[in-house]
Amino acid sequence: INDSTFLEAFNWLFQSAGHSILKCMIIEWHKRIRDNDAWGRVKLAQEGHDSGIFDTHPSCVEDVSQMIKNTDLNRLITEYLEVEMLVPMLIDVKIKESW
Repeated sequence: INDSTFLEAFNWLFQSAGHSILKCMIIEWHKRIRDNDAWGRVKLAQEGHDSGIFDTHPSCVEDVSQMIKNTDLNRLITEYLEVEMLVPMLIDVKIKESW
């Protein structure tokens, strides 16, 4: 195995784990968006590896941002993936006019 193949395989492990965590987060956020009457004003525009881009109506940008920031990611990982994390997992939110 050459170095490039090894690095690609090694990186795949982390990207796959990140994407599995992202899927759990999207399920949770979908429930919260539906339950908080933001349905139709928030759409998942793109996701990849460990990040998601939401197209959000200006009237609920701050609420959706806080919802995402306040997600207990370690609890979700334990609940959905049955893995207990040894370090706190954090979520970063950036708000931009366009993506």
